[in-house]
Amino acid sequence: MIAAPHFAYGLLATEVINRAGDGEFVREVCKFLNFMAASGDPILEEVMAVSVLERIADEPAVVGSVRQCLSKGTLAVLDRIETEMFDRKRGGPEGTAPN
Repeated sequence: MIAAPHFAYGLLATEVINRAGDGEFVREVCKFLNFMAASGDPILEEVMAVSVLERIADEPAVVGSVRQCLSKGTLAVLDRIETEMFDRKRGGPEGTAPN
């Protein structure tokens, strides 16, 4: 049985949540997410949003560490997810704050 590609990206999100304090790891993940967001490939962009950013956005403390190294395009996706799914607005570089 072969796992769907989105499953692997979900594992990446879990690893980011578990290693949010590892700055070097988080920066490398941000580079990868920024690449996905800028790819122009709608499938990659959707996988990034649904399988990775939605999972990360569910952990406000983790959002703060990831937010610092995301590109404007990736941040826009994360902000949309936080607003639409979690009713949070961007709270600055420290992360997000409830409305």
